[in-house]
Amino acid sequence: MLVTLDVLKSKGACEDGIKYFKSLEKQEWEICELMERCFKDKRQDYARWLFKCVETIEELGKAIDLTIKKREYLHWAFKDCNKVFEKDLELFKKAVEFHIKKRWSLGFAFRHCNKAFENDLELFKKAVELYIKKGLHLDDALKCYPTLFENDPALHKKALEYQKRFF
Repeated sequence: MLVTLDVLKSKGACEDGIKYFKSLEKQEWEICELMERCFKDKRQDYARWLFKCVETIEELGKAIDLTIKKREYLHWAFKDCNKVFEKDLELFKKAVEFHIKKRWSLGFAFRHCNKAFENDLELFKKAVELYIKKGLHLDDALKCYPTLFENDPALHKKALEYQKRFF
């Protein structure tokens, strides 16, 4: 996708983001090229926001690879690209496992990627188990996935006991 000033405005970019974009040497960018530029200019916040402009699996894959390479959070990918993740569970799994490895929150993934987790119960179980192991709260998982927990009563019991004990 080509990102232009009109695209940014239509997606609700902030005034500072618009000003930054106008300051760049060109006014039409491939999405990952623009993300790379934002990272280079130490504008990680703008790079992460650009996930709002991702429309295809190919773009999302490139954007995730770039973001992982830069060791940045993928929260916005989970929030803004959940429909794309539903079409490529391997890409979703890659993003989730990167966050788990870094001990970063999966709250946005739990809140926004329901269908992706529902299609990969083993990944969901792995995320919950690692959350427990690393001492992270499970509020989002417990609220958003009651039916997944019903399919695994032992995991549900373990999650509830953990949550009561530590939170």
